[in-house]
Amino acid sequence: MNKIGIVTGLQREAECFRSNYVVCAGANSNKAYELSTKLAVNGCTALISFGIAGGLAPNLKPGAVVIGKKVLGKENSGIETDISMRQKLAEIIPDSLVGSIYSSPRAVADVSEKAAIFSKYNALAADMESLAIGVAATENHLPFSIVRIVADPASQQLPNFAFNAIDPNGNARIGPVMVGLIKNPIEIANLVRLGRNSNKAFRQLRRVALLIGSEFGF
Repeated sequence: MNKIGIVTGLQREAECFRSNYVVCAGANSNKAYELSTKLAVNGCTALISFGIAGGLAPNLKPGAVVIGKKVLGKENSGIETDISMRQKLAEIIPDSLVGSIYSSPRAVADVSEKAAIFSKYNALAADMESLAIGVAATENHLPFSIVRIVADPASQQLPNFAFNAIDPNGNARIGPVMVGLIKNPIEIANLVRLGRNSNKAFRQLRRVALLIGSEFGF
């Protein structure tokens, strides 16, 4: 079995793989860095950032697969992913797009912020873990790659209470969502749309995970 470490933000993403080298950071960039470093110390030969993402490019629909060429951040000019891994992933995942990923310690939820980031960085999608994983990979001289599936498109505003909907283990917290809906019932339609788009993204995630596991031998 190849010792390729998979780092996700959500437990549901981690469950797409059957491997001893899959870890969940609980949508926390600091934890993503710590877990990535631990995978490297424990002998992993490469790292993959895997999970859902927010769309930044206006043409990307829920379920679109983005393979990161570079990960960018507000305080970082960019870390290139491994070219051989990137090319292999692009070959085995039909209809995937290769481009930059923007990574932020917090979720990019506002439509206007998504548009501004796309305009400035020309990044296709945004996540919370990839930059931290890339830093850990660079420090430990490991190749790394990024595979992200768009859940919320660039045109969708995420409700504010969604920020508190993930616990430290990467599982969904229903309580904050219900409280948020009680306080802001106007968000019900938006939440239903988000749920529908997320389900489409997770179906795609599972399909892509099978392709990755088959190609890399886990």
